[in-house]
Amino acid sequence: MRLLFAITLILILSLVHNEVLAQYDFLLHKKFAERTSLLDSTIKSEQEIIGKDQLGKNIQLLYQKAKTEKDKGLELELAINAHRFLDKDFKSEDQRINFLQDIQENLNKKKHPEYETLLKYQIGRIYFKRKKEYLPAFRYYINVHEDLKRYSYHDFPEKKAMLIYMANAYMNLGDCKNAIKLYREADIIPVNNRYSQRLMYTPINGIGLCYRNSGMYDSAISYFNNVRKMAIVNHDPEWEGIACGNMGSAFYYIGQYDTALYLIQRELKLNMHEGNKKYETYTLNAIVAVANIHVLQDSLIKAKQEINEITQNKDSYNDQLKFGSIYYPLLSKYYYKIGDYKSAYVYRDSAAYYTATLTHRDNILELEKAKFRSEIEHYDVELTQLASMKKLTEQERDGLLIGIILLFIIIILILNRYRLKNKINQNELNNYTKRLQEKSALIEKLEQNLSAARREDQNNDLLQQLYTSTILTDEEWENFRKIFEQVHKGFIHKLRERIQGLTPADMRFLVLTKLKMSNKEMAAILGIQPDSIRTYKYRLRKKLDLGEDDSIQEYIAKL
Repeated sequence: MRLLFAITLILILSLVHNEVLAQYDFLLHKKFAERTSLLDSTIKSEQEIIGKDQLGKNIQLLYQKAKTEKDKGLELELAINAHRFLDKDFKSEDQRINFLQDIQENLNKKKHPEYETLLKYQIGRIYFKRKKEYLPAFRYYINVHEDLKRYSYHDFPEKKAMLIYMANAYMNLGDCKNAIKLYREADIIPVNNRYSQRLMYTPINGIGLCYRNSGMYDSAISYFNNVRKMAIVNHDPEWEGIACGNMGSAFYYIGQYDTALYLIQRELKLNMHEGNKKYETYTLNAIVAVANIHVLQDSLIKAKQEINEITQNKDSYNDQLKFGSIYYPLLSKYYYKIGDYKSAYVYRDSAAYYTATLTHRDNILELEKAKFRSEIEHYDVELTQLASMKKLTEQERDGLLIGIILLFIIIILILNRYRLKNKINQNELNNYTKRLQEKSALIEKLEQNLSAARREDQNNDLLQQLYTSTILTDEEWENFRKIFEQVHKGFIHKLRERIQGLTPADMRFLVLTKLKMSNKEMAAILGIQPDSIRTYKYRLRKKLDLGEDDSIQEYIAKL
């Protein structure tokens, strides 16, 4: 009887095991782009249904089936994803990194280059998010960014998400220049069905945050407003609320409190409707901002209600030191307004303590960030030098190969000429010499064409740098000008000679016009709105004494 029961149990377990594996058969023997999309959506839906632990067990079973079916691509992708769902198998983050580095070391990089990029990205994320070790994280991110340039978004569906995540990392460490560069690269990649709409909004919102953090509030408001309009069209109240809150913060910083109050209250209404009152850090920041505005406007009853709401939920704030630096100044101002000076001074002392402690902590962090940025820039320079050396080596190799071919052709021609010397008459010899000269001229022309092609490649690289630049500071303009001069030598000097009284702003506009940029591209590089470009064109046309039918671009082309 017991034996029969055991056999029955084994059969049932075997059937369940086979049934579990059979549901994943659609993942077998797929190309990278198709499989990575299917696997990602499957993992997300399965985790919601069966939970993280059971999903981890299923991944282990499927990994064994992939090995049995000799599906190396699926085997690699499951191994890379395993560290996310098998936490208990990793005692430390270093062990998790070693696990991924072992896969990378044994990987056939020529056959599976996409998986090497995924591995580098996952290792970078562990360093950044889990270990808070930013220098090794960004070394991996820089390599990942270089890899992604080789792939289209069709071939590498994760490209947009990776660029956004790395841009967020740059922004969090105060490197807005590189953050904006990556956000813009991500923004031009279409959102496919496997992504949520957040990837549509995040690059534009991220650029707005970078401008806000840099004190460029007009540009920030413009980008946030674009996000708000997109969210309204897509009936997305969550992102409409986020955009309203970010716009409200920018208006708050420039002292337009009525507008800020309306927008921040709109954010709270959209994201904290009945049945979904969830207090998080960004929610409490919004309520503190509203309370501060009410204190400034002497709406003290409303301010008191908001202070009570903040006090009841203050434990939800993820950084208590930062919370104290915004909470206690609010209390001090409120109690001073209602005439309770004793409480106001007590809270003022608390505010001073929290602010000083936060400043000390942030100063240390800023020193670390500065050190990090310096080391990353040094690493970036080394990477650029290596790329240049590689390119130079390739050019030297090409030059040597061409030289050998030319030498071979010349030897053949000489040998042929020597053989014919005693066989043909003088007239034939003259004709042959003429043909030899024509061939020499053809070789010379080929060499010239090859040199021109190399110069064109170099100009294309420089133009690519110009089109992805930003001109927000004098230093950025100087770097931009130097690159521009390499492509269009003497153009700026010629402008100054031909047109008197040009301002620096005029000069920048005319340089971008020479590059045949659209209004939208100019606005993105200069950090202004496209409408401002059209207004500026009108003013510059008057300054250059051009008629309504005359084109500034044609005028520039004639210089």
